[in-house]
Amino acid sequence: MANILIISPGHAPDRISRQPWAYLQGLADQLSERDHNVSVIGDGPQSAESSKTISTKFQFVESVRDPAAIAEAARAFDPDVCLWSLAPIASLYLTQRVPKIADTMVAVVPGPLYSPRDIASQLSRQDFSKLPSYASLVASSCVPQAWFSYFLRSNFDFTVAPTTTIVDKVSLWGYPREKALHVPHGLDSGILTKLSDEEFRDEIPSPPDGDYVVNFGPPRPIRGAQDFVEAVLMLREAGHDVTGVMLARIDDDDDRDLLEEIKGDLVRRGHQGAILITDAYLTPHELKTYICGATAAVLPYRIVQSTVPVSIIEGLGLGCPVITTDIAGARELAPSATLTVSSGSVEELVAAIGRHLSGGHTTTEDQLTAHLPTWDAAVGQLEEEISKQ
Repeated sequence: MANILIISPGHAPDRISRQPWAYLQGLADQLSERDHNVSVIGDGPQSAESSKTISTKFQFVESVRDPAAIAEAARAFDPDVCLWSLAPIASLYLTQRVPKIADTMVAVVPGPLYSPRDIASQLSRQDFSKLPSYASLVASSCVPQAWFSYFLRSNFDFTVAPTTTIVDKVSLWGYPREKALHVPHGLDSGILTKLSDEEFRDEIPSPPDGDYVVNFGPPRPIRGAQDFVEAVLMLREAGHDVTGVMLARIDDDDDRDLLEEIKGDLVRRGHQGAILITDAYLTPHELKTYICGATAAVLPYRIVQSTVPVSIIEGLGLGCPVITTDIAGARELAPSATLTVSSGSVEELVAAIGRHLSGGHTTTEDQLTAHLPTWDAAVGQLEEEISKQ
């Protein structure tokens, strides 16, 4: 048994259902279940009204950017292993000041490594007007990847990442490939199992009959929700008998307002029957049923700030074609050019969906899932790597 400390910027009980904190907490939970003593340090917002708790030990600090505060918090725990969640921008304020608080230091890189060109290709001028929301992401993109790889190599024994794209990028600039470990998202655990005999709950609408395309995520312009709606309407106007299904994730009141705007716009235009919308939290059975019956999953995400949406992997694992724009963040999830579209291009989205409606493109489930390691096996590999140090 090892004492394992996980340092996760922004971590807090209210955030562990969202990425990237869900990924870090998933690692903590899995290592704890394997009889290790695990504690998480975070500086996320604390809410006195929150009823949520973290399953492992949790310690709040004012700022994980303060190496002295981290060292002080870690001293009482006396860790054997430290997993530190890092983005490129972290290398600017930590440089060589990373305290060696455990015999084995592991860097966790949970988010995509975008270049300035990647950012510019995915964000519109309107998006840049909301720069505070993306300031950290834009700043990280400006850190030379060679510098970030040097930072990891100089301070950590090995690196963990949720996608092979991240592994490839840090390795491209001099980080030893044998020290970069791919551990996928734990939220995928069990998603590839066969459908059960469960029934849909009464409050959850059943999938439409005939062709339908399904969209996941919050109803924000930056996530391409409006692009999806417009693409479905254009397909219907062109004579396709297709329905859109929006499985909307509501994170806050702004998301709720945006969803109501989409609903209101559909009513005003007389197209309320074109899009089936639900914002209910779906069970695995309900989600799998929607994906398995869909002609395609459509994810016009223009930027994914932290990690690859788990719904993309779910769609791939269940053999459903996934049309997306987020290529820079997860190139391994785009096995065919026919599944990728330019950011903000409704016309390309219409053409890509149309190819599937007409049966012009097929991809076997084996082709889609061959590259996806299981969560349990990958965490076992992480544990084995820790034991070697």
